[in-house]
Amino acid sequence: ITSPDLLADESTPQGKAIRWIVCDDSISVQLLENQDPATGNLPKQKHGFRLGGDAGEAQVIRRYILAVFSYSTSKVSPWNDSLNFLSADLHECNWHRNYTRGNFPFVDFDPVGVFCIIDKGEFSSPISITEQIILNDENYPLRYLELNLRIDNNLNGPLPLEIGYLIECKAIGIESALRLTGPLPQTMGNMTSLLSMALILNGPDFGGELPSSLFQLK
Repeated sequence: ITSPDLLADESTPQGKAIRWIVCDDSISVQLLENQDPATGNLPKQKHGFRLGGDAGEAQVIRRYILAVFSYSTSKVSPWNDSLNFLSADLHECNWHRNYTRGNFPFVDFDPVGVFCIIDKGEFSSPISITEQIILNDENYPLRYLELNLRIDNNLNGPLPLEIGYLIECKAIGIESALRLTGPLPQTMGNMTSLLSMALILNGPDFGGELPSSLFQLK
């Protein structure tokens, strides 16, 4: 999903992200170090995602994509709140912080960052929206994730092409990111789970025409 030249360059978001994966990210390092020598496969996740499956490779790729996103959108200066991004010992579903504010559909509960929704088929009775948000796949499979960045968090720089390969992502919300730049990546047409996208009050150097690939999503 990334060209070798970008991975080799330590100054790019992709180069920084791959080095974080193989050197600093304890979850990815553990998976990589326990690769099956016969098949080359990584150990399976506990349960994984309904769409992306439970292969260890899927989790490493997902963490890499989110790391690239973090580095790319802190190009000039860091985020105001890290939102637990690049936390090496936390499942990526825990890369968020809970804010309290009026925010449909969560009422006054707003998980800002990446959060994951459990597959409700695991339960015989209805559960609330807050109960559906889960921090890892230790006990249950996950249905999808959302990228919720609807706060002023000093995002700056472009959205990377790699975000289009976040196939488990159902919704993207980015708000008050006045220093974001560049267009929406054409690769977003690969996001087969994407149902909604809200881009509100962002800067004048971000956006433009919607990628034609988005209109191919079903």
